[in-house]
Amino acid sequence: MNRIHTESWIELAKDIEKYSIELTPKEVAWVLKVQKNVSKAWTLFSWASQQPNYSHNSSCFAIMIEILARDMNHSLLENLLLEMERVHVPFTTSIINRLIGIYSCANDIEKAEHYYAKLEKLRI
Repeated sequence: MNRIHTESWIELAKDIEKYSIELTPKEVAWVLKVQKNVSKAWTLFSWASQQPNYSHNSSCFAIMIEILARDMNHSLLENLLLEMERVHVPFTTSIINRLIGIYSCANDIEKAEHYYAKLEKLRI
């Protein structure tokens, strides 16, 4: 993964195709964890989701949630959460707890309560 710091993932996509490399959520999660640039992380996340035979798991979504929360990018966070629901990735207890914290810190009590209610449904 020498291309972690590239502006474009085109070369990485070429390498993946050329060498018949299978992209997995584990690799994507690793790159997301080490990526310091929010824009590049989002670009990788979006690019990976469009690759054949690939889909993000809850770990990839959780890491991306952390990245966007640190950047306080609530607009992209909302898009990410909608995507998570659209592709039917389960909201784990740890993800919901993190979302409650994010929205509480942002003084968005309505959204914090929304995720608290989701957490209560998981516990039933």
